[in-house]
Order: sequence, then C-alpha cells, then structure tokens
Amino acid sequence: MNTVRVDIDSILAGIAENPNISDLHLTCSGKSSYRLNGDIIKDEKIPIINSENMEIILKQLFQNNAQNFDKFICDKESDFAYEGKDGTSYRVNAFFEKGKIGIVMRKINSRIRTLEEMMFSNLAESIKRNVLAAKKRTFPSDRIYRKRKINITSKYDGIYQQNKKRKHHHDRRPYRIYLGRR
Repeated sequence: MNTVRVDIDSILAGIAENPNISDLHLTCSGKSSYRLNGDIIKDEKIPIINSENMEIILKQLFQNNAQNFDKFICDKESDFAYEGKDGTSYRVNAFFEKGKIGIVMRKINSRIRTLEEMMFSNLAESIKRNVLAAKKRTFPSDRIYRKRKINITSKYDGIYQQNKKRKHHHDRRPYRIYLGRR
C-alpha cells in the first residue's frame, strides 16, 4: 500500500469548493470518501492514510493540543468543531473502529438551505405513513406535524453493515460511563 504524509487543510480545500459535498470520511489503510448529494463516493485523490498519518491529521484537527488528543485516546471518541483555513466550519467526530482511528467531518454551510432547496416540502406532504429514515427525518417530520398534527414514528437501524460495527469496551468506553456511572 502506498501511503504518504497528508495535511488536513489540503484535503478540505477540495471538499469546501463543492457545495454538494456534505461529509468527509477518513479511514486508516483504506480509501477515504465523501458524501455527494447523499451518496458516499470514494475519493481517489486522497492518498491512503496509515495509522501514523491519521494521528497526525487528528492532531492537526486538535490544533496540536496534546491534552485534547490524550483525552481522545482515553475516551476513544471526540466531537468538536474545526474551522478550515478558508473559514469553512466543520463538525468533527473522531472515533475508534476496529482499533483504528476514523474521522467524519460534516461541512457546515454558511447559508442554511430552505426546505424547497432540499426538496423536502413536496416529499413531506406526500407521505401517507408515518415512518421516515433516520438522517432525513427532522425537517419533513416537523413539516408534517405542523400541517397534520399526527404522531411521527421513526425507525433507526443503527448499523446494517457488519464491517462498520463499533465494539463497546474495544472501540468505545463502557456504556455505564455514558450513563454517568463510573
């Protein structure tokens, strides 16, 4: 596998210029990808990132704050904001998956699109049943509820791809930690 050192801001430069790209997915030892108009697309331009380079990228995202990096290693996950050199904001989720670091960055657009621009207005009004998919449910559910005053039920199948399943106690801290018990 051919790996090279990478710089997060050079990767983000290609993502920021396309308004239809919403997420960047960085993985160790595999092709990184981005979400374009809802579809995940492998990015051939981003070199394969090894574990050492993934740590370098994460430290860049933490702005070389060793304390934040150490907390990530201890907690096995971190959610934080990052602003690229061009001023574009990102919501970052760093985590362990199968013992390796993974990073997902959601681009925060400076302008919020309307329901019509997201093509939800007609969709929301045409839904006959009250089941919506997880990531696309908030706006249509709100619109349906305001117009029809019905209860909205959403079903979420958290992980349907076994190769992406994260393990408690291995990739994450014990569940009791999240409940506030030590």
